[in-house]
Order: sequence, then C-alpha cells, then structure tokens
Amino acid sequence: MDLGDSLRFDEIDTSQTPLAVKVIGYVLIGLAAVAILYFFYRKLSGNASGWRNAAHGSIIRNNDDENARQPRQHSFLWQERNIRYYYKKILYVCAEKGLNTEHPLTSKDVNEFAASSLGKSEESEELTHLYRTVRYGGRLENQEQKDRAKEIYRNWK
Repeated sequence: MDLGDSLRFDEIDTSQTPLAVKVIGYVLIGLAAVAILYFFYRKLSGNASGWRNAAHGSIIRNNDDENARQPRQHSFLWQERNIRYYYKKILYVCAEKGLNTEHPLTSKDVNEFAASSLGKSEESEELTHLYRTVRYGGRLENQEQKDRAKEIYRNWK
C-alpha cells in the first residue's frame, strides 16, 4: 500500500510557495519565540509584578512648592562667608596638615585633630560648637558668630 500516491504528495512542490511568504512566516515564528522567551524571562526574574503595579494617576504641583525652594547654591568662590564656609576652609587646612580624609569624618574627629596636632583646642571647641548649632541646631547665625568664625580661621592659617 502506497500512501504517497493516494494522498498525492508528489504533486505538491515547494516551489509553489513564494519566497516572500516563507520569509514572513519565519519572521513571525521568530517573533513569537522571542516574545515567549521574554515573557518567561520577566516571570522568572521577578519583574513581571511591575506590569500590574505600575503607578497610575498624575502629579499635581501647587504654588507652595515653588515658593519653598531653597536659594540657589553658588560655587565655592561665590559662597556666602558664613560659619559653614569657614568650617570647610578649616577642614582644608587640617587636611593639608595631615588629617586623614579617606573615611567619613565627624566634627568631633576634626576637633580632636585640631586640638592634638595644631594645638588649637579652645578655638577648635568654639568653632565646633558654632558649627554644630548652625548646622544641626536649626538656628540662624548672626553677624557676630560669622565674624568669630572668620577670626578663628585667620588664626589657623
């Protein structure tokens, strides 16, 4: 029994299918395979939950946000000469004198270095106290405190 003759497979020739149709078919099969692989990748990597939990809504800005902005920070040369400015300058002086700035420093570390290496224990304590009250105390500095910080810096140079 010859099934090839009864089903007439010998009459079907591959040249009957145009090349463009074959290319389109292969491209569609490839895209389907890529989509399936991408879906499994997202599912297995844990990123698929981001599809459902996307943020919805809109951002509403009010005028209070624009008024609450901090004043623009100027470059180092044009900074306001306040306590924090002079404290930063003293940090540079301490670094030149041998303060290790490889790791994060606290104001206590700088104070101890200045007291031991530079022999400026009283001035160091005073400047550290001024810096901490302005930086962390939330208090505004007055002109006397700025002048005192400037005087301490000049004595350290």
